Amino acid sequence: MITAKPAILEDRREKRRIYEQLFVQVSLGENVWRGSTKNVSATGLFIRFPDEILHTFVPEQRIDIKLALPKGETCKLFGRIARVVCDEPQIVRHGIGVEILGGDAVHQAKYSAFIRERLR
Repeated sequence: MITAKPAILEDRREKRRIYEQLFVQVSLGENVWRGSTKNVSATGLFIRFPDEILHTFVPEQRIDIKLALPKGETCKLFGRIARVVCDEPQIVRHGIGVEILGGDAVHQAKYSAFIRERLR
């Protein structure tokens, strides 16, 4: 996990993105995959996965997300795959863009607090 204060990405998105590597588990039905985030925001995240499993994901699929937050906390959310990125081999940004749709109140509050802390 990255311990230094993460860089904030400047781009055209509505919500600011933060470079933050968190371990993540994604579930779709009975299938479970492990990856790591490239960046996170209040409304979404980009999760890196090995190329060989990217064909499994399709935009608009609903997924369950389990994030390993700093300080040993776990956050369970659910979301929608917004995009699948599988560019040219020399590009290391392969993965899925996920829109966070929700989670129970406790987990949503944990995630929101984590984002607020990183944006300070």
